[in-house]
Amino acid sequence: MFEPEAGGRGGREAMSPNTLMVMSLFAKADVMAAAAAGAATAALAMFLLTISLVIRGAAPGYEVGPHLSAFMTFWPGYSVSVGGSVVGAFYASLIGAVLGFVTGVFWNFTHLIIIGAAVLRGEWLEAE
Repeated sequence: MFEPEAGGRGGREAMSPNTLMVMSLFAKADVMAAAAAGAATAALAMFLLTISLVIRGAAPGYEVGPHLSAFMTFWPGYSVSVGGSVVGAFYASLIGAVLGFVTGVFWNFTHLIIIGAAVLRGEWLEAE
C-alpha cells in the first residue's frame, strides 16, 4: 500500500512513520461497506434469534418469545415463526443498513474535523 523507500514502485517518496501512523488512524471509512455490514449483521442476528426461539419452543401455557413478539407492533408480517424470521431479517437489515450508513458518515465527519483542526493548529504554530 505505501512504499517504505524512495524510488520504489511507482516512484513514491518515502513516508515517515508518523505520517503512516496518522494515515492509518484517520483512514476514511467506506460508508456503503459499513451500511452493508450493518445490514448483514442485523439481519443475521434477527434471523438466528427468531429461529432459535422457534426451535426451542416455550413451556406449556406460555407464549413463544414474548419479547421478540413486541416487534409485531412495528414490523407488519413479523411473527415468532419460520416465515416471520425472514420478514424480521428483512426489517432488521433495513435498520442495520441505516445505522451502518450513519456510523460511516459520522466516522468520516469527525475525522475530517479532527484532521482540519490539526492542520489549522500546525499552520497557526508555524505562523508564530
